Amino acid sequence: MIKKVSLLQNKIVCEVGQVTRPAEFNQCVAFCVDNKYLPFALFVCNQILSIETQRRFDLCVCLPDLQRVPKPFLDSAIRFIEMNIKGGEQLPVDHLSLSAYARLFLPNIFSEEYDLITYLDADIYINLPFYQALTKVVAKFDPSFCVAAAPDITEINLRIKRKKALTPLVQSYLDFYHDKGHLYRNSGVLVFNVKNYVKNSIASRVFEVAFNPSSNLRCHDQSALNIALAGEMPILPFEFNWQLHDNTYRLIDNHQPFIIHFIGANKPWVRDDALTYSYRASYRDYLKNYFPDISFNPQTPAQLRKRYPKHKNDKKENLSVRLATLSAPITAVIKSGKYFIIKNKRIIHAIADVNNDGTNRKF
Repeated sequence: MIKKVSLLQNKIVCEVGQVTRPAEFNQCVAFCVDNKYLPFALFVCNQILSIETQRRFDLCVCLPDLQRVPKPFLDSAIRFIEMNIKGGEQLPVDHLSLSAYARLFLPNIFSEEYDLITYLDADIYINLPFYQALTKVVAKFDPSFCVAAAPDITEINLRIKRKKALTPLVQSYLDFYHDKGHLYRNSGVLVFNVKNYVKNSIASRVFEVAFNPSSNLRCHDQSALNIALAGEMPILPFEFNWQLHDNTYRLIDNHQPFIIHFIGANKPWVRDDALTYSYRASYRDYLKNYFPDISFNPQTPAQLRKRYPKHKNDKKENLSVRLATLSAPITAVIKSGKYFIIKNKRIIHAIADVNNDGTNRKF
């Protein structure tokens, strides 16, 4: 393992501290988390250890402080790596932390141990055993590839032309990538070809974009990755990063994606509605067992509106919330009918199109 990686003339540095166990395989599934998201990464690790019964890859969790890991997990098959970034204070993070950028160091840090790294965000849910199917997809890529990722939900919303799904700002943002022949990717699931990534100095290329104040980094490191590698990233099917959204959650039972990604506020520990209903009990019981100090208190859409109001005027906002709450049951029935009759077919076609790299791109 490389203990220290310096990029851009020491402008940003990643240092490795304690490591709990040696590498066993030449491939790994890895997480990079801060203290806030550690519990949720460990939830996914539990899933993987249970579901991937023929596992031939290491399971790695990179984090700033090993002391935050509960002992049952330290004694498990998970490989924990202390990893800290220095010099990233100027990087845009918004609601995220610098751990979002840590994943960009993974191939460099693990270059002596792994050939293939699959990075996963902590806010995902393993719906089916995924690794064997994923490696079959990767085996069909051009062997020179460096990073692969799945299409972003905004590309699907664009194709179904959902009313108000895309603001002019988002539309113009996607146009920027489309002009480069690039489908905008979501970075919640990434596959790194370690040798090619290091050989082509991909981390330096991405950080050059990230540090550039003129870069339009709407989604921080995700956008930096898309800008730096526009036109160079093979497509992972959406089924390996099924982003939970009002447009996609109704298709899960029939479509059975491998990995579900709780994007934005659509997380079982944040949101209490139909989107997260199927997952809340699992997270509630898990947190109660391993992290009892963490309060499990997901909010209804009306409660979330207090945090993210739609209207600046308080009276208008309160009236809007009350009307939305009263009409919610009827609205849900009408919306479900529309999706069943018309919209689900459009969404399925949109997913097929983005999985094929948007060859039918006509908007």
